Amino acid sequence: YPFSGPMKSFERVEDISLVARPGEDRKRELAALTGADPRKPWLLFCLSHLEFQSPNCLAEFSDYQFLTAGDLNWEAPNCFSLDPKAHRFADLVASCQAVVTKPGFGILSDCAVNDKPIFYVEREGFLEYPLLVDGIKRHLQGCHIPLKSLYRGELRPLLETYSAGLPPAPEPLSTPGPHPVAHRLHDLMVKG
Repeated sequence: YPFSGPMKSFERVEDISLVARPGEDRKRELAALTGADPRKPWLLFCLSHLEFQSPNCLAEFSDYQFLTAGDLNWEAPNCFSLDPKAHRFADLVASCQAVVTKPGFGILSDCAVNDKPIFYVEREGFLEYPLLVDGIKRHLQGCHIPLKSLYRGELRPLLETYSAGLPPAPEPLSTPGPHPVAHRLHDLMVKG
């Protein structure tokens, strides 16, 4: 898999393409549901927990709309919480201009297949973190944000980087969907 590490325990290793289904841009529908302004850039925060030291820090960035999926419910007129069970997650990623998250295999796949920049914080105690950061640097438009800065609500550097535009990925991933892998598995089962 594109974001996996070396598979030294196996005699034979085959690289496979990214297996992820792109989402549908549902920005208009989500704007009607939440009241978010569809003319402004949307940043999707995918974090299980984040309490800003200054709770209203996002309100000062009125040129942006901040969406959350899950338990993040921030009190600001430009923040909107979405129920991830009510929407396909890939659709949420496809509907936003960028994603702010901790690296994980699923979110990197969703960002790659939907061609979305990723702003990521460190993920302590996660063994695959260095592999995922390497994958971001090679295959995605990405930028690290220190977690402490994010907790302090220091979003200006992130937003300035977003506005200036991130450089293109050095090695963009091919995203042909599940068919090549399904065909290869079929061949292995039939031919042995």
